[in-house]
Amino acid sequence: MGTAVAHALLTRDTGPLTVVDPLTDRAEALAGSLNRQFGNGRASASTPDGLQAATAGADGLVHTSPAGVVAHHGLPLPADLARLGSRVVDVLYQPFEPELLARARGRTALNGGGLLVFQGAEAFRLVTGRQADRTRMLAHAAEPAASE
Repeated sequence: MGTAVAHALLTRDTGPLTVVDPLTDRAEALAGSLNRQFGNGRASASTPDGLQAATAGADGLVHTSPAGVVAHHGLPLPADLARLGSRVVDVLYQPFEPELLARARGRTALNGGGLLVFQGAEAFRLVTGRQADRTRMLAHAAEPAASE
């Protein structure tokens, strides 16, 4: 998921990205691949220990790990960093508002509901050859938020 999100962001001309992963080799491999594809200096790698320094001037945060999902409660990063930047995206959709997004009130915050819907719509098209009603699917995806 992190690879797909990083690719999408860089395709949309986002500024430099810092890839953070507990596995240094994995973070470095992704950053290297992104730099080869999008140009040197577009991505760098960090471990969670270097997160504070790596995000010092960031204006946004995208979370793609399973931390915070129903079976793995809690924040994926220290609480003080949850206030980082003006935009926060958490690809989780269960719970519909993970704790990270709950702390992002007042900022642009997106959950994984759209990801769930658009992946499902594309799978539906591939299997049936028909277009799914994405608007209706988005409305239904928002319904669990009321029951959480």
